[in-house]
Amino acid sequence: NAEVVPALAGHAQLLVAMGKGARAEALAREGLALRGETLPDEHPFVPILLQALADARALQGHPEEAVAALEESLAIRRRNLPPDSWQIGSSESRLGEALARIGRTAEAERLLRAGYERIAAALGADSPRAKEAKARLESAVPG
Repeated sequence: NAEVVPALAGHAQLLVAMGKGARAEALAREGLALRGETLPDEHPFVPILLQALADARALQGHPEEAVAALEESLAIRRRNLPPDSWQIGSSESRLGEALARIGRTAEAERLLRAGYERIAAALGADSPRAKEAKARLESAVPG
């Protein structure tokens, strides 16, 4: 049911950090399978599960599939959160990083900059999330 979704999302993220992409993917997909059953299609944990799925697919060498999951995550957040939400910025930054990995540099730079600016405006430039977004931007867009 919907109560297990946060645990699935957290566990999937932990498995990605441990380099266990296949198991992380399975958990993320299990959580996403609850959409329409016990979980609303655009529940706040859906973008988190999509990000875990993206990380797992990228870890397994499928960066294009990571982009697709991150695009869906960003679209859900844009539809459901206020425009100045740091979470939208986080999704923009993560998608930008994934786009840079597959060579879509113009799109990547735009999203990385927008994501960093949104996070910094919402949480402050010295926040850990803003620093992460800035590091993504600087690694993908040198100079």
